[in-house]
Amino acid sequence: MESNCKDTDNKEIYTTKKPRFQVPLTSITKVIQILKMLLNMPEIPMPGLNKYLITVGSKFRSGMSSTDLAARVMNRKTEAGIPTETLPSGAPNIDLKMERIRAEEIIRELTTKGKITVSLPTSSIKFEGSGYGYVTGYNADEAKGEGVIS
Repeated sequence: MESNCKDTDNKEIYTTKKPRFQVPLTSITKVIQILKMLLNMPEIPMPGLNKYLITVGSKFRSGMSSTDLAARVMNRKTEAGIPTETLPSGAPNIDLKMERIRAEEIIRELTTKGKITVSLPTSSIKFEGSGYGYVTGYNADEAKGEGVIS
């Protein structure tokens, strides 16, 4: 494939003899194109959880915490190279206070106004009962359930 490449600047892209893939960074335009491509890559959705994992996992979740959320955002800012320490003048970093306020308000909004709506397909709910005999059956239509975020 390398021999078919007529572009001498980009010839190393087609080389298969080297142990790793190389990208030619011959100009700032190439770098910008690569960055745009990486930023526009679609996110892979998380796989759904089955009902057993949801039932067991929900018992061990602590619930949402504005303090934990703000701390994670501040750690991510540090990872990204954004200063999080006090300002050179000695004044506190107001951005950190804003992150804490933002996290508190997001969690408050979700926990006070958040609503979950679920739809259960036909025959997904089994019911049993006894009275004048033993009765069993399934829901004949879709069922709708609602809940709150805690």
